[in-house]
Amino acid sequence: RDLHGQGTLVGATYHRAMASLATSARASSLRSGARRGLGTAVKATAAAADLVRRPAPGVVVLIYHRVGRRSTSNVDLARDVFDAQVGELSAAGRIISIDAAADRIECGDAVEGLPPVVLTFDDGTVDWVEEALPVLAAHRAPATFYVATDFVERGEAFPGDGAPISWSGLAELAASGLATIGSHTHTHALLDRTDGPTAAGRAPPGALAGSRPRGRARCRNLAA
Repeated sequence: RDLHGQGTLVGATYHRAMASLATSARASSLRSGARRGLGTAVKATAAAADLVRRPAPGVVVLIYHRVGRRSTSNVDLARDVFDAQVGELSAAGRIISIDAAADRIECGDAVEGLPPVVLTFDDGTVDWVEEALPVLAAHRAPATFYVATDFVERGEAFPGDGAPISWSGLAELAASGLATIGSHTHTHALLDRTDGPTAAGRAPPGALAGSRPRGRARCRNLAA
């Protein structure tokens, strides 16, 4: 306490501020716990439903975003975890390309044992070529990469510090013989919330028509 009694006032203000921060932290923790609880409940409900009514034979599609834990995003998977997943699926002979999956579904081919798996990636970050591609190459595993081209064109980071891949990086992916390049719209638009004409305008030039936008690659696949 100083001669003017300011120490008491400052101390009280400090403790009120600390109490407010603690309350905010508890609220944030409760919200995070609620989200985890909801996610667990949804998974448990889905598993129970599958036991009661087995899903029809088909194809499993895994949706990845980033690999390597380079960013703050919770969809950025550690490389060793990704490697273990791809390795296990590849060893079991379950990984197929998205085109092969479409052919199977269209022809109604019967699937014996565990269903085949398609690997896909959304957005368009640099780790695709630096982290994911070496793993895919090691296991000779095909994958489909859906690119939001505006981020690549302008070099703009994705939310959560996701550094965008370059056009040369996409070319390297395409040249690997393992990658199918698809469209994730030009601006990462949510097409389920837009009308038809607007949705068509959000795709890269010619993507929906299957032409070769900017002379780089033919786009036959779209994910929104």
